[in-house]
Amino acid sequence: MILSDYKNFLDRILSKIHELKINISDLEFDHIGYTASSDENYDKIKDEFLKIANLDHEFKVGGRRVSAYKLKTPLIYKYYKIQAIELVAPKGKEIVKSGLEHVEFILDESFDTFLRKYPDLDWDTSNIDRKEYSMLKLKLDNDMQIKFPRESVLRK
Repeated sequence: MILSDYKNFLDRILSKIHELKINISDLEFDHIGYTASSDENYDKIKDEFLKIANLDHEFKVGGRRVSAYKLKTPLIYKYYKIQAIELVAPKGKEIVKSGLEHVEFILDESFDTFLRKYPDLDWDTSNIDRKEYSMLKLKLDNDMQIKFPRESVLRK
């Protein structure tokens, strides 16, 4: 299964979040993000995701295709129930490897308020003023990051 390693990925990413002392305990775990290595790979993975999830919607962000899926059976990890997964195509000629790449937690406060809690972290604020899908991002490692949008990837 394409998501067979999700528990190991979440162990690694949540360990890093804990190391950085970012408090996510009151935040909603929105989804896991999976990056495709190419447009062709994106189309192949899209077909794989349709076996385990229903396509909620497909959209373009920053010049790349993105698909949001609602899982037919939520992923259970510790006390989290993960109901969505996002598939992201590479941007232009960007070279990336295929696999789980990020998690997103919904912020229930302003970006500025949240940033003030963690002033020593190297936040990517390039998308906080974007009209759609605005968010804070933090790279945790070469192949993983955490994102904090204000809204869910799924349409409700």
